[in-house]
Amino acid sequence: TVDKSVISESHSELRKFLHRVLIFAATPLLAYIPYLPVGIFYGEQILQRVKGPTDQQQVENSFRGAANREYDLLLLGNSRVYRGINPDQFEVPAFNFACDSDAFNQMYFKLKWVREHGKSPGIVVLGVDPFQFSHMHDARNHLYGEYFGEAYLADYPPAPYAAEKYYWRHFPKRLNPKYLLMSSDDRPFFRENGQYIRPGKALATDRVSRRAKRLPLQVSYFERILEDCRQHGTQVFLCLMPTRSEELAVYAAGQVDEFRQFIAGYTNPQVMFLDFAEDPSYVLSDYTDITHLNEVAADRFSRQLSTAMFHLNDRSSEIERIAVEEKSVPVTPVGLVRERL
Repeated sequence: TVDKSVISESHSELRKFLHRVLIFAATPLLAYIPYLPVGIFYGEQILQRVKGPTDQQQVENSFRGAANREYDLLLLGNSRVYRGINPDQFEVPAFNFACDSDAFNQMYFKLKWVREHGKSPGIVVLGVDPFQFSHMHDARNHLYGEYFGEAYLADYPPAPYAAEKYYWRHFPKRLNPKYLLMSSDDRPFFRENGQYIRPGKALATDRVSRRAKRLPLQVSYFERILEDCRQHGTQVFLCLMPTRSEELAVYAAGQVDEFRQFIAGYTNPQVMFLDFAEDPSYVLSDYTDITHLNEVAADRFSRQLSTAMFHLNDRSSEIERIAVEEKSVPVTPVGLVRERL
């Protein structure tokens, strides 16, 4: 028979073990409980201190600036433009109306929106990327829908309670106490000229996934932008920005060159293509990650872009003037726009 005292002793040891486990497991929870009301009521402010303006704040600030500021040049594009071009570096008043993940449908409705609000930019710069035609981004539709209305939302499946779902999906971050302890030294921020600065340091090991497929709907919106600009006499510059070799390498052989040919097919004296993708002057230290220029490199590129735009425009005007004087057929500056500037 088994000694009852041994069984009793074993049960006692088990209870002690379970008691220790319970204390060990409960300690973090007990320590977290006092932070819970802080996270509920002040979590958003704590997050902003570390992570910068929220998506809603970025969108609201962007539209407010687009409506209230005076500018002759409008920048449209995705995060590469949003973070990588500083309007203050241009020779004319400019505003950056780009945003993370914007594709050509968002750009079209933004251009339409600024015109409806009394703006008539003489120049529009469109950021173009091989992957930019491949998606219909909807993460900000609960915000964009407030500005663009049903005509914009009609291209997407119905999304009831989108704002509420977005709120609750991000709510757990507000309850994470780690943000209370994190430094705000590298906090992203939004400039009044529309540019978004997000500090960071690129690594040689950075990687990204890209698709070069072109959705017919995005091609249609791209063409609608160009047609709108033609009707309003707006000069367009299609800009392929500096791109890391690691990002270009993810495309299949020939896809980037095919994309260049596709874009060049739309060029004429009113639509010019500036290709900086493989500019060797931009190196790893100029980027914050696999895609985006840092603040200093963005300023440098913005000056470079401004110089290239106005130099190219002057050269195009001179070619047209000579052609008219010689009574020859006008020359479309496709050769000019394809050279590396």
